[in-house]
Amino acid sequence: HKKLLSQVCSDLTYLDTFLRKFDVDKLYDIYDELPIARQKLVEPFLIRDKQYIAEWEQIIYDRKDFEEGSQEIYTERGERVRSKSEKIIADMLYHKNISYKYECPINLKGLGMIYPDFTCLRLADRKTILWEHLGMMTDPIYCQKAMKKIDIYAKNGFIQGRDIIYTFESEKYSLNTMSVENLINQIFST
Repeated sequence: HKKLLSQVCSDLTYLDTFLRKFDVDKLYDIYDELPIARQKLVEPFLIRDKQYIAEWEQIIYDRKDFEEGSQEIYTERGERVRSKSEKIIADMLYHKNISYKYECPINLKGLGMIYPDFTCLRLADRKTILWEHLGMMTDPIYCQKAMKKIDIYAKNGFIQGRDIIYTFESEKYSLNTMSVENLINQIFST
């Protein structure tokens, strides 16, 4: 144990020295300091977070249409959503500065083109995480479709808590905003 402790302490000293001297901005500066003409010829190895977010958000996609006469609910960001619960989720993502897309289509084997409620960007590791809010679980037909969708997501490699978030609601159980906030803090703060 003494030898192990000695080696670990030595390694920690090296790591501590490295972390004190390491400045990730210097890596970004290498590209930024190139003349503009040369920047056009070089693809940067590292992209700053702001630029990555901007490029991620600029990707154009087609959303599902709203049925005529359906309720009009708008988020604080000014986009139309299908339910009050989706508005709550969208507004919390917005207030926590988490980039997201509403109903961005993906193609799933076994289901075809679907439109997850939210496609979110976890900036820490630049991972895309889907969020499905299943809001009418009391309705047997809706519930069957939701269970099938969850199964197909799993068969396509989407693991709950890693690649996808599910929230649920029924007539007697409404969306718990504290639970939503806790999910956002746990999933997106890593």
